[in-house]
Amino acid sequence: LKYGRGENDDKQNQITTYMRVRELMERFEAKHGTVNCKHLLSGCDLSTATGQQEFQQNGLIERCYGYVDTVVTIVDEIYAAEE
Repeated sequence: LKYGRGENDDKQNQITTYMRVRELMERFEAKHGTVNCKHLLSGCDLSTATGQQEFQQNGLIERCYGYVDTVVTIVDEIYAAEE
């Protein structure tokens, strides 16, 4: 939201947003090897009922918490570098 583009904003805001998102994705992938949920969850396919059941039964939400923590840390670092 910080870098969003409103109706009256110039295209530079959109470009800045894309650059920040790209940085976030690259840094996340460097740490975890991928940005693909299925790969992050060792092949668990959340788009299927079986995958959702596997996700719940194996406590895979705990992995997700770690991934969210990584994203928050990276976003904080991106913001801090700009100040």
